[in-house]
Parts: sequence; C-alpha cells; structure tokens
Amino acid sequence: MKLRWERPTVSNVRGLIRSPIYAGAYVYGRRYWRRAEAGAEPLPEGRLIGQFVARWDHHKGYIDRTEFLENQRLLALNAKRPKQAQLGPGPSLLQGRCFCSRHGAMAVHYHPLVRTRAWSFRCLGDYFQGGRQCITVPGIGVEAAVVAALLNALDVPIVEEAHQLWRAAKRDWRQNNRLFRRDVERKEEALAHVRERLLDPSLRTRPRVKAMLEDEYEKLEREIERLRGRVVKEEIEADPFTETKWTEVKALCSDVRAIWEAPTTSNHDRKQIVRVLIRRVVVQDVHPERVNLVIDWADGRPQTPIEILRTAHFHRLLSDWDSAGVPLQAMVVRLSEINARTRQGRPWSLETVRKTVAIIRKRRDA
Repeated sequence: MKLRWERPTVSNVRGLIRSPIYAGAYVYGRRYWRRAEAGAEPLPEGRLIGQFVARWDHHKGYIDRTEFLENQRLLALNAKRPKQAQLGPGPSLLQGRCFCSRHGAMAVHYHPLVRTRAWSFRCLGDYFQGGRQCITVPGIGVEAAVVAALLNALDVPIVEEAHQLWRAAKRDWRQNNRLFRRDVERKEEALAHVRERLLDPSLRTRPRVKAMLEDEYEKLEREIERLRGRVVKEEIEADPFTETKWTEVKALCSDVRAIWEAPTTSNHDRKQIVRVLIRRVVVQDVHPERVNLVIDWADGRPQTPIEILRTAHFHRLLSDWDSAGVPLQAMVVRLSEINARTRQGRPWSLETVRKTVAIIRKRRDA
C-alpha cells in the first residue's frame, strides 16, 4: 500500500475526527446498518441486515474512547441546523436571523466598494423564478436598533434566572453522582456473578457458552471502568462558580453596554449572544423613510416592535429646515436630539450636514 499525502481540508478533517478508528476502534458495517435503519432498499441476500461490528481498544488510537465520545457530543451541539445559520466571519450580527414577513430568510449583502464596512439585508423574493427582488433594508441601522432592544433585555433578572438554574444543576449533579455509584455497584455484582460462572469446570465442553461469558465479562469491565472514570472526573473537576462568584457576576452585569462594547468582547461573542436571545427579526413594512420590524424573542416573551427612520427621512427634515432658514449647527443639534444616524450608523456631524444640504440645494435648483 502506498501512502498519499494531501493538504488538510474541512471535509477530510471532519471525516477523520468522526471516525471511531481515530480512537482505536475497529468498525465494520456502519453504512449498511444505517441504510437498514432508515428503511432504504433491501440489502444483498448474502449480507445480514443490521450487521454491525464495533470493537474498541482494537489498536492504539490517537485519543481514548472517552475523549472521542465527548468530541462527538460537541460536534453535534455545534452542527448547523436547518433553522440556524452559521456565525460566519462577516461583521453582520443578524446573519441568519433577519426575515422578510412574506418570503422568509433574507440574505446579507456586503458592499465592497464602500470605504467603510457596510452591508444590507436583501429578500430575493421571486428573483430565482424570473421575478423581482422583494425588499432591501440597511444592515447597520437595523442592527443598531435591534442591539439597543437586546441590551435592554440583558438585565440582572436574567442573570438571577441563570443563578437559579445553576443551583438546580448542582442539585441534579449530586443526585446523578449517587446514581452513578449505585450503577457501578450493580455492575460489579454482575461482574462477580459472571466470574463465578467462568470458573465452572463444565464450560470446558461448552466453548460457545464460555466465549459468550468472556465477551460479557469484558463488556462489564469496560462499562465499570467508564462509570468509575466519569464519577472521578465529576468529583475532580471543580465548579468555577460559587455563590460569591455569582454575586460578582451580577455586579458586572449591571452595565451591560460596557461589556458589549468592551475590546475583549469579540464580534463572534456578540453573534452568539444574539442567537441565544433572538429567534428572528421580521421585517414587516419597508417605506422610503422608515422600516417597521418586530423582534421575536427566543424565550417566548412578547414581540418587540421597532420603527427605524431611514436616511431619506433625515434628508427631508434637512430640506424643510433649510427652507425655513435654520442654521447648520442648529440642524446638527436637532438631529442629535432625535438620535439620528447616518447610513453608516454614525451621528450626523456638521461636515456631513453641510455636504448633504449642499446636495439638496443643488437638486432643488436643478
């Protein structure tokens, strides 16, 4: 056999870490077994339906069985689900969470030609069926309003609820630990019973029964070792949280916005927080001057309606104020009082107002 070296890809690395062979197991018949379980077409007559062979500790693996099973559990938790998009490397926080009320999920469109990082959410509508796209909303403006509502939802009562869940988990851990110990005792009694049967002299004439008992003995030994390791692991691993730590967490969470905007909080962390609290953001109506949407919370609380004023609305205000003879500096103050933002999500500065008013006057005189 000749080895062929290849560059690692996501596909072959995923196949490697998901294979029991990686953990020292011999596996045979998985494909046919899964096909038979799914109720697919009949297997060949010469192959037993459902035949599946798995022998652990067949060879020396890169990791042990416990670590392999833990890795599979983590992979299952992080797997992409039909209703949840991957986080992705982009700056958009609502990727996979922004929906059109008529057509469903909206796609994120980044604008590479813009000097600053900008993006929008687009509903393709009937575009792929030969029709037109549905709606487009500014990404930065929508996300700023949604984040403001999200930070209002991240308050101390939620931390207190997490504290109560932690206390319940501690009680469950004590109960499960007792159950593990009782299970180990029962397995040890069964192992002793099988050991006595293996010492029976009559088994010399019954090799098949002896082989079955030996397999059962090995299986019980592995099961007892696994249970003991789990009990020891749960006893050794110290819980980083204590009642004192929870008091400190509540004090830190009193200023949620500071935590959200802290340099140590990455964009990936913000996306995860959004996906924990928000099921989806539904865009209901899009007008030239405003966007109406609702936030559907993951915990079942009432939906939060939001109205976002678009750039065209502020342009109209500037046009009206300019016609009324309002000075530029007064325009900046008025826009600041209503918390107006530009298309890039920044407050209106005097220079931006001056340029915008100049464009409005040029169009008016044309």
